[in-house]
Amino acid sequence: MAIYFVGYDLTKKPFQNYENLIAAIKGYEVYWGNLDSTWLISTNHTAEQIRNNLVQHIHKDDRLLVAKIAPEAAWTDSFSDTAKQWLRNAIPGA
Repeated sequence: MAIYFVGYDLTKKPFQNYENLIAAIKGYEVYWGNLDSTWLISTNHTAEQIRNNLVQHIHKDDRLLVAKIAPEAAWTDSFSDTAKQWLRNAIPGA
């Protein structure tokens, strides 16, 4: 399985409900959401498949980025021990 970065910038139209977007992200077996508007998910799907799944839950003016994480990552020490352990386990070489 690969790790993908999912980031979004939502326009928050009054009629748009983003709870479905969060539910769709949490629908992947393994996910990590410790930053605002940013998630990491582990899946066998491609970036395009993930985008196609999530885009149906956002407004056409919203922005969504899905990118495969390379086997390298770095982060600050201010994350919880649990979050840091998840990152170490999920991203080879981190």
